[in-house]
Amino acid sequence: MSSAMGQPRVVLGPTFREQIWTAAVRTSDLVAMGLALAAALAIRETVSAGSLISPVSASTDVLLALTLLLSANASFAALGLSPRPLPRTTRSDVPAIALATALPTLALAAVGWSLSSGRVTAALLALVWGGSTVLALGGRLLLWTLVRRLHGSRLAQRNVLVLGSGPRAIRYAQEVEASPESGVRLIGFADDDWPGLDRFRGTGRNLLSDLKNFSAFLRDNVVDEVVVALPFSVLHRSKFDPIGDALEQGLTLRVVTCAIDDLQLGAIQLGPVATRVAVSRFSGRVEGWGLVVKRCIDLAVSAGLLVALAPLFGLVAAAVRFGSPGPIFFFQERVGLNGRTFRMYKFRTMRVDAEEMLDEVVRIDELEDPMFKLRQDPRVTKVGRLLRRISVDEVPQLFNVLVGEMGIVGPRPEQVEIVERYSPEDRFRLTVKPGITGPMQVFGRGELTFSERLAVELEYVENPSLARDVRIVLHTVPAVIRGTGAF
Repeated sequence: MSSAMGQPRVVLGPTFREQIWTAAVRTSDLVAMGLALAAALAIRETVSAGSLISPVSASTDVLLALTLLLSANASFAALGLSPRPLPRTTRSDVPAIALATALPTLALAAVGWSLSSGRVTAALLALVWGGSTVLALGGRLLLWTLVRRLHGSRLAQRNVLVLGSGPRAIRYAQEVEASPESGVRLIGFADDDWPGLDRFRGTGRNLLSDLKNFSAFLRDNVVDEVVVALPFSVLHRSKFDPIGDALEQGLTLRVVTCAIDDLQLGAIQLGPVATRVAVSRFSGRVEGWGLVVKRCIDLAVSAGLLVALAPLFGLVAAAVRFGSPGPIFFFQERVGLNGRTFRMYKFRTMRVDAEEMLDEVVRIDELEDPMFKLRQDPRVTKVGRLLRRISVDEVPQLFNVLVGEMGIVGPRPEQVEIVERYSPEDRFRLTVKPGITGPMQVFGRGELTFSERLAVELEYVENPSLARDVRIVLHTVPAVIRGTGAF
């Protein structure tokens, strides 16, 4: 889980999501085989006094289980059922899955009968084969339902822009559109005018941008990934640099390679969809298990703190209402991952008419830097100033963390008007989820200039690690106690 602008990570093969689901399918298949054997052995023990099967030793049962699982792993892989990028199961897969469970069952029979006559019977084998087939199909169906639900949610979808409008770009789009479970939301295409553009428009698709305005389009829209489907010759001749524009803003870049389009692909890892080969370049956030662990920690911490701090909500609510009339909570649109906007929650620390008074205290369009923090903001109430001093006003953002809009640690989410003034380089900080605390809170909060704040936050984005997140959380406590930069 590390990446720097100068040393980007390049990956050939399936996307990380596809790797997760491939691993999940393999695990589900092995669990199905193991449960079927365990159930069959339990039934054997129950009826061991009868004629279904004779008792066997525990060590023999372990050997049988290892035989079944190892042969099952090889069987599913040999039949092409394990490497699929997503756990989709159709009716046509049922015979293949039945065969994939039958082969390890035969291996179980061979080992069992070689150990001692009568220890493995036809009844046991029938239970293992039938049970594992049903469980394998059920597990895959459950995973398929889960991935469809997860990838259908707004926060889980990845907005993808295709650079190009030729046959390669159209094929890629068709494959993505045929795989809604992939979590890819194809927002459109970008390309310059060329002789084949009429054929492209004949498919019912439209260009969203040309190469000249590509950087501006990325800046003004939510784009997570750019898929390059332009021939290298076109990129070489172009006087614009769309790839550089995407990397400058920290977006993930996936290049659908043209050099091997017409070759046999049987021995090549495929991605991001099943019939293409892509090289993925991460200049900002890098996919990996670190992000999965970070999200699990965010969920556990936010849920635990919300429960533990529930009594505090009542006390703060009473204090806010006592300090000035109006609502207890304050909602404001902020900018999150790759430009997504969301409603950020806080305890209200300002007067009710604070938004209307903004032009009286600061002119955002006249700011020298895209940030502002007033030492003596007349809109802040007395109670609000105390809440800000000890950062209690930020506690409701745990709800934002719980739903996945923020993390516990990350760059602070900024107002839409401020982000609109960002340069392409500044938008690099948007390539990770914003956080309740982060490097800015540790290194000075409101005391930092924009360039200082950007430097510490970019350094955090370029070199993420769970250990660093833990250190930031630990340093946040004394920073809050000191109150440095809390206005």
